[in-house]
Amino acid sequence: MKKLKIKLLYNNIHFLIIPIVLVPLTYKYSILIFLLIIYLIYILKQRIFIPVIIVITTLMFVVYYNVNNKKTSITGDEIEGQIIEIDEDSLILKLKREKVLVYISASAFSIGDIVLIKGTSYTPEEASYKGGFSYKEYLENKGIYVIFKGKEIIKIGNSFCKEIIKDNIYSYYQGKVSEATFDYMKALIFGDYDLDKDIKNDISSIGISHIFQVSGFHINLIVAFLYFLLSKIFKKILLIENIIISFLIFYMVLCGFSISIVRASTMLISGYIFKRYSMNFTKIDILCISILLILFINPRYIYQVGFWLSYLLTFFLIICSSLLRGTNKIKNVIKITILCFFISMPIVININNEINLLSILFTPIFTIIISYIFLPYIYSILLVTNLDKLKISVLFNRLINECSKYRFLVIKFGDINIYLLVIYYVLLIYFLIKIEGKSLKKNSYILALVYFLLIYNINIFNFFVEVTMIDVGQGDSILISLNNNKGNLLIDSSGKNLNYLKDMGIRELDYLIITHSDTDHIGSIEEIKENIKVKNILCSKYDNVINSKKIASGDKFFLSDVKFEVLAPIKEYSNLNNISVVLKVTIYNYTFLFTGDIEEEAELDLVNKYGNSLKCDVLKIPHHGSKSSTSKEFLNVTNPKYSIISVGENNLYSHPSNEVLERLNKTKIYQTAKNGNITFRINEEKMKIVLGKMN
Repeated sequence: MKKLKIKLLYNNIHFLIIPIVLVPLTYKYSILIFLLIIYLIYILKQRIFIPVIIVITTLMFVVYYNVNNKKTSITGDEIEGQIIEIDEDSLILKLKREKVLVYISASAFSIGDIVLIKGTSYTPEEASYKGGFSYKEYLENKGIYVIFKGKEIIKIGNSFCKEIIKDNIYSYYQGKVSEATFDYMKALIFGDYDLDKDIKNDISSIGISHIFQVSGFHINLIVAFLYFLLSKIFKKILLIENIIISFLIFYMVLCGFSISIVRASTMLISGYIFKRYSMNFTKIDILCISILLILFINPRYIYQVGFWLSYLLTFFLIICSSLLRGTNKIKNVIKITILCFFISMPIVININNEINLLSILFTPIFTIIISYIFLPYIYSILLVTNLDKLKISVLFNRLINECSKYRFLVIKFGDINIYLLVIYYVLLIYFLIKIEGKSLKKNSYILALVYFLLIYNINIFNFFVEVTMIDVGQGDSILISLNNNKGNLLIDSSGKNLNYLKDMGIRELDYLIITHSDTDHIGSIEEIKENIKVKNILCSKYDNVINSKKIASGDKFFLSDVKFEVLAPIKEYSNLNNISVVLKVTIYNYTFLFTGDIEEEAELDLVNKYGNSLKCDVLKIPHHGSKSSTSKEFLNVTNPKYSIISVGENNLYSHPSNEVLERLNKTKIYQTAKNGNITFRINEEKMKIVLGKMN
């Protein structure tokens, strides 16, 4: 690995980039502060750029403190700004100091219009649990800190903005080419990965999403074409290069500084400039300079998956250049494909919670097709739109769809945490060193196997029984996961609970219990069955859920050593809510009572039949806190320490009712609308409550 250590690292720019990357990451992963301290101690001992690195580190702390604590300045009920993006039911408005996402129909308006919008502002939703999708963070990465719900929109005027150029280009081609071709144009030329939802899912399933990011190959293809044309007009190489540099800068601005385009373009521009002035910068140096430039454009890029995927792939391809050399282009593509598969694997797992091993086969095939056939075809359509009549895009979509059906080598994983991610890339570098030195031994393969078995079976190391009320909005879904992966049970299935189950690495449910068949309790049952193996489905004796076993008062069952007692339904009721399954669950010394949507009539029947045996530590409040439930008589006998309510924020039913909250004033109340996921972690000694978000 001599070349890797010496040749590629002639200069010391890479020493400066490390704190620039580590500092912002410490805001999300506090454990990385230790790596930063170790690094600072290292450079002090090596005496490398000590003053500069200390200044940069301090400056980065200040910058990212401000970035992570930035708030909106909007306070009133109206805003004025320029439209820079329009969607079907929303638009993005650029104000003087910030951007705002506005939900309002604006079909009669155009990009560049200056408008006055009346309405109300609110803060985007945070993640419901650690590691979950945060709409708030997603928008903040785009420079949007507030959402505005518009009621009225008034046009004031119109003025030029850079977004008009791209909008005019889109408008021109949208009417001349098919929808499929237009989507690929946006993705492969302008960096807008806005493909049809089904095609995007198929691409993700195959594991080739990274191929559709604008790369150095894409940029080099454009530049080669430009160079060819310009060389026919101009003779001076310096002038040609200046025109190309100017074009690349314009291209970055036009594409809204898309991460992949900025990376590829800045590296190419830097290469031109350094070559011109005989600067001895290596590709690693140029990559580091590109990172500096892109974080200068938008510091929050570092929190985006696209940033890490783009730069990790480029970094490893550079340091492994000697391994990828060869005269056989097909072999080179295969080697690059295999390397890219392993570089992107943990990131892809955290996006899709699965890996399709066939992507090792699919990726080189699609790389060759896209690079040498499809991409030139898309570029050609820019000049001759009639070529779209060949319907290559339609055929390409069919190919993707057919390949996505081969899922017999799909392996499902839970999310990989920051610790395991660091270990993975350390192991990857170790393997590459061994491969280059031709000293890879059987022990190394055993090490890799142990790692993959670890991340695949990570739930074995969960030593707590966890009961989680999943934040699904106005609905119900509760997951009970036993310690050491002994079993999983889901009560009701509504909303976006599948994302949480996949993130947690739940591949199998021993039981899926449907309390009753209201939509807000069974809305995602088919989605769950398509993605997760369900051994048993149980439902109320007086309900009708297809392919399920009926249960009623008096039934009991165990999952490992956790006892489940069915207390209701006691009898048939005319009200669907009252036939809900009521479960009493005993976990070590703690008792949970799950009540579905029962109302006062069913509650009183439970009180009459079971009396004080209804006493519990944790009560799932019936019917989302509706005033027709949680009667005083029921509360007197259950006498819970904790009350948990599954409820959507600002829901149409005004749940939970103030009357119910008043009755619960002696208990500790948690609501999914305020607290996100509500998790009880239990062992033989204690019970700990973990909230997805704190409000």
